[in-house]
Amino acid sequence: MEVNEFVKIAMHRKRLKAAVKELNMEQLNKLANDITEIVVEREQEISEMAAEQKAKLAKIEEMRSMLSEQGLTVEDLVDGETLLAPKKTSGRTVKPKYRVIDEDGQEHLWTGRGRAPKAFQKKLDQGLSKDSFLI
Repeated sequence: MEVNEFVKIAMHRKRLKAAVKELNMEQLNKLANDITEIVVEREQEISEMAAEQKAKLAKIEEMRSMLSEQGLTVEDLVDGETLLAPKKTSGRTVKPKYRVIDEDGQEHLWTGRGRAPKAFQKKLDQGLSKDSFLI
């Protein structure tokens, strides 16, 4: 039986009566007690959630009051976070610092960051220093 089908039966008195027709009194009493326990548990959960929400709202109001005493607003906090955030450096282009011309006469540029290109590495392996390639 699908959940939706169960709900349709449980919420319709005539269907529920037909569904439990074969149960004896002991089974009916157990079903009634189980449903009662489920209802009580659900009511407790709802009550606890409401109390948590009320406590949370009280804390929020307390924080707003503290901010107001300092002459600040919630928006000031959000703006302050963006002001304090480090500036993003990604996407910046760096000018090449070194230049080398390979055997084919092709020019290769390198910023000096990261792994050296093959043309530079070949020259470095020959004993030349990076300083000799400065632009």
